[in-house]
Amino acid sequence: MAELLSTMGRLGVVRQAFVAALVTGVAFHGANANEVEPPDVYQNTLAIRAELETIREFMGRPLEKRPEISVHEAQPREVFFQAITLWIKANRLCREARGASMAHMAKIEIAPPKNVTPSDVWTLTQNTMGRLICVKRELGLEGRASRPSRDASKTPTDVFRSIVQANRQLNHLLENPFSPSDVFAIVNLSNEYVTETLDQLVPEWRADAPLLPTYVADKAPIDVFGQLYKCYAAVRRIAKLTDLAMLELEVEHDQPVTPSDVFDLASLVFSEVRFLATTAGVEKRYRIRPQAEKVPSDVYQQARHLEALLAVLETSARTLSAQRDNK
Repeated sequence: MAELLSTMGRLGVVRQAFVAALVTGVAFHGANANEVEPPDVYQNTLAIRAELETIREFMGRPLEKRPEISVHEAQPREVFFQAITLWIKANRLCREARGASMAHMAKIEIAPPKNVTPSDVWTLTQNTMGRLICVKRELGLEGRASRPSRDASKTPTDVFRSIVQANRQLNHLLENPFSPSDVFAIVNLSNEYVTETLDQLVPEWRADAPLLPTYVADKAPIDVFGQLYKCYAAVRRIAKLTDLAMLELEVEHDQPVTPSDVFDLASLVFSEVRFLATTAGVEKRYRIRPQAEKVPSDVYQQARHLEALLAVLETSARTLSAQRDNK
């Protein structure tokens, strides 16, 4: 735990949580944490992408042609939350294949480990594969795609890139892709985490707390994406001030952006916000509930509010960082 965040306020006792049931009550059956390494998880992601290609060809859906994202130094916790997103999408695809109504995103509740290991990510990819086998069964597709060989050189960063690429392909397969309502839910959750972090560390912040920004109509997903990238940059600055490691992400803002792409970025921002919160002693389960119908402008407003809250946290971290350096 970084020394600076340790001194920013009183710390709660953070219990060692474990991966709980996700969405539909399906329990995770993990591997031995000492036996699973990033190359094993990467091998699983390639197997998932191979199954997605089989499903894509059968459904006649577009092939995801964008190159893998530019990202460096990904941490296991960041990979974990992208893997959660992948599971959610695969589960939605399975429900669609079964003819279930998908008007809103399913409820999500999970207690992620405080210290994520490759085993935790491996478990999520195993459960994702189970959802894809469900899809193939419903479509009448038999057999399994050839399992790729294990590449011992692969790192968490490689796993992160591969999961994002699988997420992108899954976007093309969903009849009911992620909507602004789904993105709103996770951005709102990030706001809750930052608020509780500020309450924990600098209780006096509420005397001059930022108000909800003015609503701006006619915003598009790319506007929300750009705003969330600003939030990501703010979290990175806070992490640097507090000596915490976070991945480096570079994105092209002029490429086509869908709500599903925005959700993927919102998931990354949330994973970083949650990391700051848990490091500061905030205990809070990962819960997302279905939202009323939202449009990109609703999400944009919440993302601007998130940026304002992060600015307060950054100011506090900068002040304490300067005090530390002057000692």
